[in-house]
Amino acid sequence: MDQGDEELLCLLATDLDGHFRQLVEVYQQRLYLLALRLLGRPDDAEDMVQEAFLRAYYALKGTPTRKVRILNLPKWLYTITLNVFRNSTRKREQHVISLDLPENCAALDLADQALGPDEEAHWRQWRHELEAHIASLPAPYRCEISATTTPGTQGGVTDSYGI
Repeated sequence: MDQGDEELLCLLATDLDGHFRQLVEVYQQRLYLLALRLLGRPDDAEDMVQEAFLRAYYALKGTPTRKVRILNLPKWLYTITLNVFRNSTRKREQHVISLDLPENCAALDLADQALGPDEEAHWRQWRHELEAHIASLPAPYRCEISATTTPGTQGGVTDSYGI
């Protein structure tokens, strides 16, 4: 963490309302670029960054001063932004069907989303081939691929690219 972040954290710990605008000014562009990479749509990226800053504000408001001062600010803000993205993705995946529909309604005819045996065999074979190729790489490259492709691992994509 650089000197500017430490100073900003001290300011936020003492007067959150007075200095939160400074936090937004420093990190808005970085978070927007991350959001734009994740979503690909400028308007949605702006909304996501706005939601991330709202969450950051309320989290800081409820955090003791001593803990605010030791935050890893960039990592914390990127994590909030990624969580906003993940939550919005989960919400879009949920399909709601009214329970008041008649039994013969077309909306109740849901297609089976499961892979067929041939597709499943194809993807299983593809995965085994990919794992074999990864296993044949030198150790540093194997670690990097694992860190950037395994969901929930420490570091993940953000640490690998320094964001």
